[in-house]
Amino acid sequence: MYVYDKERSYFEQCFREMRILGRGLFGEALEVECLETGNHYAVKRALRTFESAGARQQKLREATNHEAIPPHANIVRFEKAWEERGRLYIQTELCGANLADYRSEFGILTEAELWKVLHDMVQALHHMHSTGMLHMDVKPSNIFIANDSTCKLGDFGLAFDINKASRDAAEEGDKYYMAPEILNDAPTSAADMYSLGVSMLELATDVNLREHSHRIRNGELDAQLFGRDEIHPPSIRFSKLRKPLRNFFRDDISDAADSVKSHLPPRAATRRREKLTFPVKKLDFSDESDVSPGPAPKRIREAV
Repeated sequence: MYVYDKERSYFEQCFREMRILGRGLFGEALEVECLETGNHYAVKRALRTFESAGARQQKLREATNHEAIPPHANIVRFEKAWEERGRLYIQTELCGANLADYRSEFGILTEAELWKVLHDMVQALHHMHSTGMLHMDVKPSNIFIANDSTCKLGDFGLAFDINKASRDAAEEGDKYYMAPEILNDAPTSAADMYSLGVSMLELATDVNLREHSHRIRNGELDAQLFGRDEIHPPSIRFSKLRKPLRNFFRDDISDAADSVKSHLPPRAATRRREKLTFPVKKLDFSDESDVSPGPAPKRIREAV
């Protein structure tokens, strides 16, 4: 139970730090144990105090955005957030590794794994968009694997409520996953679907986004990625995935979502509930570009 104490903070009184899950330039993610219940959570903690009122509002945005999204099985569950001694704390459910680390550890995902990710992320984005929220930063490092193999969308620092704010106020996410219309126009739900499409290409192929993101954005790699004919095989070797993935680069979210749903394997739902197995080694969370709220990757089991 928390008792106000100038020496010991709420965090120090209520949680035990288990380990650092990730660290960036401005924050770190910790696995913690709740001293009252024994349950484990992820807590994202700012490394520095707020420098100004404007900086404070910007930091609080992630917490208020996340809390505003109704609970969903494919969205990282928000627990609580608080401000203490000039720093922001955000407590969420504890998930496994993000898909960027998973891809780095195990290579290109299997067809069963790709369908699983695709299905779960379409559900997550459809849920967000139905409430008027855009994520604005969909990428593998913001997609997490839960203990039951469900994929969950997280990190809502750039999320944007089109019902409450001017679309001109939306901030751009990672440039390698950014939809072409973001460069010139106000964002729509199609921008999130484009980012998911690029994420899926990264998980399904050896495409180098640092070198080719602009060519993907301009449609210059369509033939290479999706195939021209039998003589020129596509980079995406799973034929049933090509059509739904191609639809992610169109403007209509419903086309992409419907295409995914119509092509889902019959046992997709049961696949998602299968357990994970541990990898041989733990990954090194030394990249300062992202804070990763989750332990080292576990291999997603393929369906029998």
